[in-house]
Amino acid sequence: MARPDVLIVGAGVSGLATAVHLAERGYPVHLIADRHPSRTASASAGAIWGPYLIDDDPESESDSLAWAETTRIELERIAHEAGERAGVRIANGLEVSVKPDPPKWATKTRDYRPCTDDELQPFRTGAIWQGGQRPTYRPKYRSGWRYTVPLIDMPTYLNYLIDRGQAAGAKMDLSHTKLKSLDEVRGMAAFVINCTGLGARTLVPDPTMYAIKGQLVVVENPGVEDFFQEDAPGHELTYIFPHRDHVVLGGCFVDHCESENLRRKVAAAIVERCAQIEPKLRGAKIKAYRVGLRPARPQPRVEFDGHDKSLIHNYGHGATGVSLSWGCAEKVRHLLP
Repeated sequence: MARPDVLIVGAGVSGLATAVHLAERGYPVHLIADRHPSRTASASAGAIWGPYLIDDDPESESDSLAWAETTRIELERIAHEAGERAGVRIANGLEVSVKPDPPKWATKTRDYRPCTDDELQPFRTGAIWQGGQRPTYRPKYRSGWRYTVPLIDMPTYLNYLIDRGQAAGAKMDLSHTKLKSLDEVRGMAAFVINCTGLGARTLVPDPTMYAIKGQLVVVENPGVEDFFQEDAPGHELTYIFPHRDHVVLGGCFVDHCESENLRRKVAAAIVERCAQIEPKLRGAKIKAYRVGLRPARPQPRVEFDGHDKSLIHNYGHGATGVSLSWGCAEKVRHLLP
């Protein structure tokens, strides 16, 4: 039986993954967006696999954790089959946390092991970082662990998804006229899939949507191989994500911030914090700055639009868009006939 045609709105990682997933399973797919994926929030992501900011209670968040696991499996497959061409590699690294125990999902990852006391001791000092205008005290981390997960270079990965989707027959219009409402595209296909991220706030409309500002710095790789990231409260979020010829340094996490302006002092503080963790980074040549607005809501939304069984929503993933993308795409497929 012929598959119904599908119109996908939005070309971030969620829209592209959904387009690929459906096109490769025989659905006629047409994706439209008012901007190229390189100009979406997805292009500014770190990015590493991990269902962060998802409650670790399997009763309340079982869907999101399952979506993350589906995504991990697909990213590992991509790393094995396409590797550098796709911008995905399997990396080992260290995470430290102000909490006494790691999240349960982390303990199930490849090569997981708790840090020894000697490994964790340097992160228990409460030393001062001299970044920015004023000193910032390093949190006193209470736990840490090493593990192996997919690490993604987003600009390369988004281009890979475009190529893969088009190879599967998906049509992509990445310079479509900006929509004012999803009503403008209802009826253009048997099913419309809304993957508009922060745009869903006005297009649905969904007043629960809000922006979380992120900012990072890309530097030349001076020989860093393992990733580092922290789990700590506050606007500062320190991470080091190395790729072949560059390292992505982060970051910040500012709720309800709509500005995409680069803040140089924030960027300088990011570099300083990361250099405190990995001295090889001190003096590394800066290649680029990235700023993006994470599209957040209380929970990701992957469902039909009320009583309208021709409109499916797939948005509101916040900081976990990459990590949930393939699982959410699969959920969309299950909603289709």
